[in-house]
Amino acid sequence: MKHMRALFVLLLFAPVLLVAQVPPPTPAGVQPFVDHWDSLRTVKRSEGLFINGREWGEWKFWDRQGTLVEVADFKSGERDVHVVIHYDNGQVQHDGFFHRGKQDSLMQSFYRDGKPMEKGSYSAGKKKGLWEYWYADAKPYLREDCADTLCLLLDAWDPKGEQVVKAGDGLLRTWYASGAVHEETAYKFGVPSGPFVEHYPAGNPKAKGEYLGGVKHGAWSYYFSDAHLEKEESYVRGKLDGPFCSPSAAASPT
Repeated sequence: MKHMRALFVLLLFAPVLLVAQVPPPTPAGVQPFVDHWDSLRTVKRSEGLFINGREWGEWKFWDRQGTLVEVADFKSGERDVHVVIHYDNGQVQHDGFFHRGKQDSLMQSFYRDGKPMEKGSYSAGKKKGLWEYWYADAKPYLREDCADTLCLLLDAWDPKGEQVVKAGDGLLRTWYASGAVHEETAYKFGVPSGPFVEHYPAGNPKAKGEYLGGVKHGAWSYYFSDAHLEKEESYVRGKLDGPFCSPSAAASPT
C-alpha cells in the first residue's frame, strides 16, 4: 500500500516538474544570434541579441582563430555605451564609450604589451579637452587641447625625453618605423607656423614649405623620390594663389 501511495504522489507531481523544466518562451521580436567562421560551427564569429532586427545589448566578436577581438554594447543597431577592442594576444587595444554610434566620453588606447598609447575624451565623435600620447616605452610624447575640430599642441617630447615643444611653441618631429625622420613642423601658439619639411624614408625631401596660423602660406615645393622636382605652388593663408609650376607635366607628351 505504501508503494502504491508513493507512486500516486510521483505521478501527481510529475507534470509540475516537467513544466518547471521548460524554458520561458522568447518574447516576440527577440532573437538570440550566433554565427560562425566555419561550416562545422566550431569557431564563433559573433554572438548577441537581435530585437526587431537590430543589435541590442552586449555583443561579442571573434577572429578566425577564435580569439575574442571586441566586446561592445549596442542599442538599436548602433554601438552605444562601452566598447572594448583586443589585440590577438588578448591585450586591450582600445577601451572607450560610444553614444548612438559615435565615440563619446573617455577613450584609451594601449600598445600590445599594455603600456598606454593615448588617452582623452570625445564628444559626438570629435576630440574634446586634453589628449595625452606616449611612446611605446611609456615616455611622454605629446599633449594637446581639443575643441570641436581644432586641436592645439601644448607640449611634445622627443624619444629621448627632451621637451621639443613647450606651451605650444617649438619644432615637432615624427618618425618612420625605421627611425628616419618623417616630418618636421614648426609650431607657434599650438598650431603649425613656420618651416615644414616632409621626407621620404631614405631621407630626401618630399615636400617643403611654410605654415602660417595652421594653414599653408607662401611657396611650396614637392619632389619625386629620386629628388627631381614634381611641382611648385604658392598659397596665401591656405588658398592657392600665385604661380604654379609642374616640370613633370610640361615634359609629358601631349
